[in-house]
This record gives sequence, structure tokens and C-alpha cells, in this order.
Amino acid sequence: MRRSVFRNSLWVSLFLLFKKTEIVVAALNKINHQANFLPFFYENLRSFRFSLSVRLQNYASTIYHARSSTFPSTN
Repeated sequence: MRRSVFRNSLWVSLFLLFKKTEIVVAALNKINHQANFLPFFYENLRSFRFSLSVRLQNYASTIYHARSSTFPSTN
């Protein structure tokens, strides 16, 4: 039980982090990109969001396959 609670809280934390980076990216899109640090920061944030989305997809896939293999099929 504790393990599934930890997995669920980890999943929620990763998803919330992903959504927060989405908000920051949207805010950066509205800012004038003439400052020197913004393009570098923006690119790092985009690559971080991409790697985070891949991790979220892998984690969701792992959970899905683990759950589908745990329960016997009714067919």
C-alpha cells in the first residue's frame, strides 16, 4: 500500500512540475527576448520539459503494463 501511495505521489509531483514549466514557458513567450539570458534559459527549459514529458510517458507506460499484467484477463 505504501509503495503505491509513493508511486502515485511521485506521479502527481512530476505532472505538477511539468505543468508549472508549461506556465513558465508561456510567460517567457510573452516576454521580449532581447535580454541575453532569456534565449539560453528558454532553450534549457524546453529541453527540460521534453525530458520530463518523456519520463512521464515512460512512467505511465510502466504503470499501465504493470497493472495490466497483475490482473488476470476476463476474456
